[in-house]
Amino acid sequence: MQKSIVLTLLCFLSLGHLMGQAILIEKGQRGTNLGAGFQTGKNYSGFQTGVGYSPNGITNFGTYLAYNSSDISDLSELSINPYIEFFVVKKDKQNPINVSISFDYNYTHGISETLDFFGLSINSQGIRSSIMIAPDFDVAQNLRVLPFGSFGYGRSWLTASNDFESETESSGGVFGSLGTILAFMNGENAFSIAPSINFSKGNTGFVMYISYNFAGKS
Repeated sequence: MQKSIVLTLLCFLSLGHLMGQAILIEKGQRGTNLGAGFQTGKNYSGFQTGVGYSPNGITNFGTYLAYNSSDISDLSELSINPYIEFFVVKKDKQNPINVSISFDYNYTHGISETLDFFGLSINSQGIRSSIMIAPDFDVAQNLRVLPFGSFGYGRSWLTASNDFESETESSGGVFGSLGTILAFMNGENAFSIAPSINFSKGNTGFVMYISYNFAGKS
């Protein structure tokens, strides 16, 4: 049961790197993004914070930290998630569509008094790749709306161990996200709010991510 909960939490980590906000700056600009959010779903809830950097508006990389806790056990998790994202299509005057490809790595450490009592530890590692499509609409002078959809495939390896032995279980599958980025522009900088619904293995979770993007010339 504990192992399946960890796998479920891992699958539902927010696609926070898709909110890295290189999507909000023009090709040729650089940008730094700071953000935080919360997520909730079937049998879990948590929060995350992250930082991202784009040197040119096309490549975006960074990392985020996430904490999740189970609603049906004393199990919680702390994870770190470095990522990199490439925009293969970027909005311009003739084209309102953005398309990006992302890759990320996840390391998760399970925390539980019950596991500690029995001398057990649970840790996992995972990799994911995904594609995102997001049109960009200027709906007001200082407001941009970017509905987005993403999907991808991820695989994780969870290891449960004690002082005498260890066991590793692998799990993989598709995941996706549907949401909207509301970007309130302040010159070339942007404050954004991004609610989304994430889904994986027949389950769904809600994510709210809030961030600020500092843009500048390359």
